[in-house]
Amino acid sequence: MFAPKLGISEKIVRDALQISESLPQGVNPIVGAGASLYLASQKNGHKLRQFEIAEVMGITDEGLRLVIKRMKQNKVMNGLLLSAEEKR
Repeated sequence: MFAPKLGISEKIVRDALQISESLPQGVNPIVGAGASLYLASQKNGHKLRQFEIAEVMGITDEGLRLVIKRMKQNKVMNGLLLSAEEKR
């Protein structure tokens, strides 16, 4: 739904789905999806900006940044990002 508007590939969407499995508890699902898309796009070398995601998804960029920060602190999520980078 949001992928075409953001111009991201199916690979990024698949990676975002995998990353979203490690969302911290209490995170708004839409904000979590945006954070997962951002992290997956960064991992795949696609330069997607946080404010673009926030605008398309109808969320605040401040909320998005907070969830991204929480996810980066999550050891499980970091493992997903590291293992994906090793596969490149």
